[in-house]
Amino acid sequence: MHCPNVEVLVLNLSSSTYALPNFIATMKKLKVVMIINHGFELTKLTNLSCLSLLPNLRRIRFEKVSITLHDIPKLQLKCLEKLSLWLCHFNDAPNELEDLEVDVTETLHSLQEIEIDYCYNLIELPHWVSQAVSLKKLSITNCNKLCRLLEGMGNLRNLEMLRLISCSNIFELPKTSEKLSKLRLLDVSGCFQLKRLPLEIGKLQKLKTILMRDCYRCELPDSVKNLENLEPQQLPGFLQPQQAYETQTGVMSQPQQLPGFLQPQQAYETQTGVMSQPQQLPGFLQPQQAFEMQTGVMTQPQQQQTGYSFETQTGVMSQPQQHWGYMQPQQPHHHSLTTTRTGVFNRQHEQNYQMDAEFESGMSNSSAYGNELMYMMTHASQPLPQPPQMQEKQTCDEEFA
Repeated sequence: MHCPNVEVLVLNLSSSTYALPNFIATMKKLKVVMIINHGFELTKLTNLSCLSLLPNLRRIRFEKVSITLHDIPKLQLKCLEKLSLWLCHFNDAPNELEDLEVDVTETLHSLQEIEIDYCYNLIELPHWVSQAVSLKKLSITNCNKLCRLLEGMGNLRNLEMLRLISCSNIFELPKTSEKLSKLRLLDVSGCFQLKRLPLEIGKLQKLKTILMRDCYRCELPDSVKNLENLEPQQLPGFLQPQQAYETQTGVMSQPQQLPGFLQPQQAYETQTGVMSQPQQLPGFLQPQQAFEMQTGVMTQPQQQQTGYSFETQTGVMSQPQQHWGYMQPQQPHHHSLTTTRTGVFNRQHEQNYQMDAEFESGMSNSSAYGNELMYMMTHASQPLPQPPQMQEKQTCDEEFA
């Protein structure tokens, strides 16, 4: 097989052993190699030497394979930038980790990042790691048997990030860590056996972040105070003055910085249910609203008119133009005089033929003068219409004249 233009190669395995094919050496433009084992058991990977003939190889990722770390510098991958090992098993003997005849500064002079994750049998790092001076990121996570780092870690003068997460057997960091002058991030979260940080860690003036979650036994040296660029919120257990107050009281003094805490007026409103500043938190009751709900009496008639309680009890509406369904005192509609509480009509245009039925029936058996008197008593504010008998008499007088 001849594939000279291939740049990315992904091999999915499921066997117990696998030898890299020789045709990989013909892929001169290859930049990324990923070898992933999907089987239940580890795959023993052999013939790694074919990778040494790839001049443009920049990234290697091995997953769930068995390799020898001592062989990686021998490949002379001068363009290699990142090495990732996940769920890998290492076959190195202790003496092989230290004895190395090649110059790593030449064979791996471009290496910038190493990731080692869930490699359970990793006890210590190979010695060549401390010689990769171009290294910027070193991440070792979930390696429970790793008990120490290399004393030569101080040689990594370009290291910017050191991450040791959930490495439960690490008790301390090497003293040479204070020579990592470019270190910006130190993450030792989950290393609950870690007892202390290096005493002279204060010399790392570029250090900005220290993450120590679940490091219950770890002590911070006094030199931490000399880290001028260190962000204070990154140090667990140290609270700013307003944070300490807010943690104890639950009331937030600066709500714009720490969301989730209650402002002083919010704490009062939460306990009482009465809102002191209703324009900020909708859903709370204003003080007059809380009073009105308890008493049923409105304190602000411009929002809800005071005549509403009277109208509800009497059925008579004082301002009929706003609420439909209530009967106005001056508009009983088709009801009789006895249907209202007052029986008095104070508007002239409400007098019409529908209200004169009972009046005419009572007027038929009375004299004209008695009918006029009765009409005046009932409608004192209205002009007196003339009864039919008086109209006939006036007509006769006009004709006689």
